[in-house]
Parts: sequence; structure tokens; C-alpha cells
Amino acid sequence: MKLLRLATIRLRLPAPSELAKWSYESSQGLRVDTMALRVPREIGLDEPEADGGPTITWPYEETVTDVGVAVEVDAGPPVVTESGQIAVSIEARRRAEAAILEYADVLAVTYQCRRDLRSPVPCVAVRPDNDDEAAVLKQATGLAAPFLTRPRPRLLPPLGPGSPAIAHLSDRIDGLALLADALSEDNAAGRVRDFFRLFERAFARGPGETGKLLAKFLRGAPPQLEYTPAEVDDWFALRPLVSHADRRDDYARSPDVEPHIGRIEFAAYDVLFNKETWRKAETGRRTGVELRGGIDRSGAAFMRDRRVTIVASWLDPFGSFPVDFRAGITMPEPWYSSMPGYTSDDPDKFTTDIPMVTPNGTRYVSKLEVWMRDTQVGDAPSDEGTNQEKSQQQTADIPRA
Repeated sequence: MKLLRLATIRLRLPAPSELAKWSYESSQGLRVDTMALRVPREIGLDEPEADGGPTITWPYEETVTDVGVAVEVDAGPPVVTESGQIAVSIEARRRAEAAILEYADVLAVTYQCRRDLRSPVPCVAVRPDNDDEAAVLKQATGLAAPFLTRPRPRLLPPLGPGSPAIAHLSDRIDGLALLADALSEDNAAGRVRDFFRLFERAFARGPGETGKLLAKFLRGAPPQLEYTPAEVDDWFALRPLVSHADRRDDYARSPDVEPHIGRIEFAAYDVLFNKETWRKAETGRRTGVELRGGIDRSGAAFMRDRRVTIVASWLDPFGSFPVDFRAGITMPEPWYSSMPGYTSDDPDKFTTDIPMVTPNGTRYVSKLEVWMRDTQVGDAPSDEGTNQEKSQQQTADIPRA
């Protein structure tokens, strides 16, 4: 059975206008095919002078180039789950995603721009290699999708006169700056580096001592979050891997950091607002700001206040890339891509599950659905607000058997 991993690469600041469809051969021998390309018509371009002088381009923030890509990889014979679905090979999918990420890195370096990876719907498909596999796929109820998402509680109340976000920061503006820098980073590796800097700044110690002091400080966090010294040790084991790449063989990137980032972010807020003495190796707490939520050890959003806002990253079912709501793919036969629950009979409706914990400890899963509809200029605003996105359905150049 073959597995096809689909993705879109968004290039911006600046968005290149010289791209064309071509195939990239990754370092692991997988071919990344360009299946769709959307290049901006206008990019603020000054043509080069007749004598072959330089071309000047203006990097408009809202201008982007989208590249749709596909990687096909062997996934072994179909494996049917107890629910009658086809399991998506983790190893094969990750190999394909690594090739896509490598190609995105090549584009970013070539055009000196930012790159974001997203998943169209569907983002994974399989096709049989023989009649026996075709019979298995025909009887299956769909592809298995784990519906991963990463909730993120809004930790502070809205800003206003007398807000604790102002009243408690006069002696630690440097910490405020580092936290703001972390939140402004586009990827998890960049964010976590500034979180580590904030911790080291707060305790005025190097990473070895800071980790031990932070673990002691977090004993005062809500017990439902269950922070442990071993977990903090795991965080600080990542620090050299995201900060250095000299003599060690291993290094870390955003996918390595992402599983920890929500709990590290809570710790950063807790230290900034609730550490009693700033720039000292002490772990005492003050009566500062009661943060409104957190992420428990299972990855669920813990709410200390039912009014808290939960920000949910809309990820593909495998938790790899955010969903690209502007890219829908029509899969030709014999590719098989149905994912019950994540997609439905309505091609414009998608769903995800958000695990939550109430203040009294009740656990539940909130199912979030979103509808994408094409809208015309001048249409009245929808009451569905942020659940409304514009979708663009396209038939891409998908490899055929």
C-alpha cells in the first residue's frame, strides 16, 4: 500500500513570484512533487534596469505564495483497526513529513523568506498495490484519525484600568519583554528559547541551577497541573538542543518542543507574575495574579474559571501541521482518503476534539465543528463569526496509479 502525504507551504516576507512546478529529491530519497501553485499577481515589484541591474521587491505582509506538495511513500500492507478503519503508518507518515519540511526549508533559504506548513483536507490518502489490498480498502470504514489538538487557556483576564498585568510588573519589565518576545515567535523552538531566558533572568542563575529552582517554585502551582522535578528536568534537557549545535550529534526543532510548550508557557506566566523576588535565586511566592487555567499532564485544558477562553489550534488529525482551510483537495481514484469524524459527507465541514477539565475536576471532550463556505463580496456577516472561513476547492495534480 502506498501512502500519500499532502501539505501546503506558505511563503511570505517576501513572497517569491518566480516559482514554478517541479519535483524535489529529499536527502532520504523521497520525491516531493509540486501539485499546485498559487503565486501573487502583484508583489510590489520594480523591474530591473535595462543594463541588468538589481530587482527591487517590497515584502508586503499580506502577500503570500502557496505551494501545494505531495510525497508518496511505501506504507506496507493495510492494517485494519478494531473499528474497521485503516491505520495510517506513523513511520511512513513521518518520513513523508520530514521530506516536506526539508523542501520547505530549501524554499525558505533560497528566497530568504518565512515558511509555514499547513495541511489541506484531506491531508493523507492511501492506495492499494494489488487486488488483495484493494479488497481490504473497499471493506474499510475509513482511515483512522486520532483528532489531535492542543488547547491553550487564555491565562489572564482582559486588559483594563487597574489590571494586574500592569500593577504587578513594575520591578520586572525585563521579564515582560522576554515573555512578549517568546509569544511573538512563529515556532515552538523560538518561543521556548525565550521562555528559558525568562526563567534564567528571574532566578539570576544558569540553566543547571534554574531548573532546580523552577521545579521548587512550581510546587505552588495548582495541584491539578501536577508539575514534577522530573518534568522540569525534561524541559531543561531540551535547552542545549534548541540553543546549540556544536559538538553534539542531536539538535531539536519545533516538533520536538511542541508537546511541552503549553505547560512551559504556564510556568513562564506563573514565574513572571507570582515570583516574590525578581532576579534572585529564591522560590518564594507572592499574592500576585491567579492564572485562569493551564494544561494538565494529559494535555487537557484545565479551567480554574468557567469563563476562561480556550484557544484551540486547528491541527490536522495527526497533530503535525495547522489545517489550511483555503485548500481542499479532490482525490481521484484509486486514492482513498475518507476520515470519519474529521471529515463528513459535507465536504465543507470539519471537526476536532478539545479535551477539557472543569474547576471541580470533571473531564469532558468538547467537539468543535467548523464550516467553510464560499462567500461573495458584499455578503452580510455571519453570526458564526470565527467559525466561518472561505474555502477554495481545487483538483490538484495527484499522482495516479
